Amino acid sequence: MSEESIQNPTFLLKSTLVFVALMICLFPSYSASSKNALSKTVIKNARIFDGEKIIPVGTVVFDKNAITEVGQNVPIPDRAKVIEGRGRTLLPGLIDSHVHIWDAENLKQSLVFGVTTVVDMSMNINIMAKIKKMQSSGKAHGMAHLLSAGTLATAPGGHGTQLITIPTITKPEEAQAFVEARIAEGSDFIKIIYDNGSAYSMSYPTLSLATISALIEAAHRREKLVISHAATLQNCIDVLEAGVDGLAHLYFNNAFDPEFGRLAAQKRPLLFLH
Repeated sequence: MSEESIQNPTFLLKSTLVFVALMICLFPSYSASSKNALSKTVIKNARIFDGEKIIPVGTVVFDKNAITEVGQNVPIPDRAKVIEGRGRTLLPGLIDSHVHIWDAENLKQSLVFGVTTVVDMSMNINIMAKIKKMQSSGKAHGMAHLLSAGTLATAPGGHGTQLITIPTITKPEEAQAFVEARIAEGSDFIKIIYDNGSAYSMSYPTLSLATISALIEAAHRREKLVISHAATLQNCIDVLEAGVDGLAHLYFNNAFDPEFGRLAAQKRPLLFLH
């Protein structure tokens, strides 16, 4: 998954090192919300993977919610809370790039396993709005950070409608209004369904390529990325050539195709595998 922000074409998270989740798991006595906690916290003598290299023995300094220093021979600030990290390993927060969140409890479970950000591929927008309100007000403590597509773009009766009642789209002329509605709901990116069920010996409606192209153009006008659920090799080829920014997963038929590999190398889509 890319390190750039999913909220605009430079994509999700220029990944600031986020050690907090594993710190909670490995050092349960630490509590960032403690009323008596000092503003700076230090973990010393830990083995550190900083996202690029391993530091055999190093120090991490936190100032409130931000990491200020990472490395060897880092001085320990005065009046800091110091945690001995000998025999422990610290990692950047992990990103789970394809999930479906049902409630805030899922985000708490993610954090237990060191996942500090989740990219949700469709969820109930009322639950999404509640979680995002918690995040924006600083009340989402003990939870992974949520980025979500919210309501996915699918045809009436298409994939996704069997799970929840959602707005659908039928023609290219509706694309801009559909995208605007998703942005108003708080969607961080747009997810499109291009799947008629044939990959699973089923049959249901799907969007036309003209409508998909219109959705991509509408989303890009608003500087939102577009991720596509595409079930077959041809579906994946079609959406890549239409300008989609990423694939929610790879196709379910045709185990190997060198031409697809060459197209993917040319288009360089983001992949959200699950």
